[in-house]
Amino acid sequence: MRAKKFIIYVTKCEHTTRLPIDVQLGHPFSCLVCHKPTTITDIHTFEWHAKCNYRRCHFGAWTGLSQDLAEQAATRHLRNAANHDGQVMTEYVQNPEAVKRLDQLKRSHLL
Repeated sequence: MRAKKFIIYVTKCEHTTRLPIDVQLGHPFSCLVCHKPTTITDIHTFEWHAKCNYRRCHFGAWTGLSQDLAEQAATRHLRNAANHDGQVMTEYVQNPEAVKRLDQLKRSHLL
């Protein structure tokens, strides 16, 4: 079973929320920040990412808007793979899945 992918959506009330990539648009829901009824208006494509560049290591963790969570994920990885020291980094970059979903929704005129 594959892990469900999450991306950051921007709501009409101008807050951000991390929801599954395949969430249905157009249905009002309660904002997790201000608790007012809202809808999704955009996708926030930049997120913090922890990754490892050691040989063929596949470690990577998208942590949304939290640099602290990215650094914690990187530290956990180093604890489990100490020989990867110097190869683990955190960066604020575009999430390719979010960019792909945004393009898909714009082509379909849903955003």
